[in-house]
Amino acid sequence: MLDVPRTTDTVLMVRSYDFGFNEETGRYNEFQQKLKSSAIEINKKANIEFQNMVDLLKKEGVNVLIFEKPVEKLLKVNGYKIRNIINVGRLDETDSFLEGTGSMVIDHAGEIVYAARSKRCNDEQFDNFIRRRFYKEGILFDTASSTGHPVYHTNVMSEQAFSAYSKVQIQRLEQYGKILPVDLTTIETVGGGSARCMLAEIFSERTG
Repeated sequence: MLDVPRTTDTVLMVRSYDFGFNEETGRYNEFQQKLKSSAIEINKKANIEFQNMVDLLKKEGVNVLIFEKPVEKLLKVNGYKIRNIINVGRLDETDSFLEGTGSMVIDHAGEIVYAARSKRCNDEQFDNFIRRRFYKEGILFDTASSTGHPVYHTNVMSEQAFSAYSKVQIQRLEQYGKILPVDLTTIETVGGGSARCMLAEIFSERTG
C-alpha cells in the first residue's frame, strides 16, 4: 500500500499566460465555445478568474502552490518533494487515455474512484490507476449530453454548476463540507473545463 495521506490541504494550480480557444480539443469538447472578444481580453479575464479562485481558496485556509516555474523547483522551495510517480499506461500510448482529475472524482477518504467513460477515460487505464493507487473500488458509468456525446468532465464546481443544484441537493452537499462556488465564466466557456480541472492535489508531507 502506498505510504501517502489520502486527504490534503495543499493544491497546485497552473497560471496561464496564453489562455485561449484550443482548436484541436474544440473539435470534440462541446463545452468549448468561441467568444467574439479579442485574445488579449479573453486571456485577461481568464487570469482574473484564476486569481479570484486562488484568493478564495487561500482565504479558507487552503495552501495554494502556483505553477509559474519548473514544478520540481516549486515544490522543493515550498518544502515538498515528488515521490511515488505512477505510470498507468505506456509512453507511446496513442489510443487509451486517462485524464486524471479532469475526468475522475476521487473519494480519497473512502478510497473509491468514480468516472464517466469517454475518450479521456479508458476502462483499462482506469483499472490500472485503481490497482496501482490501491483504492478499494472504481466505479465507471456512462453519460450522454443533449447531443448524445459522452460527458467527461464529471467533477466540476463553479457558480454556474452551483446554480444548477436544487436547494435540497445543496443542503445534502453541505453536510460534508463548505461549498466555495467561484465565477469561472470565461475559463468554462473558452476552455471547456472548470474548477476541478484547475487543481492538482499535493499529498506528500513537507520535508522541512
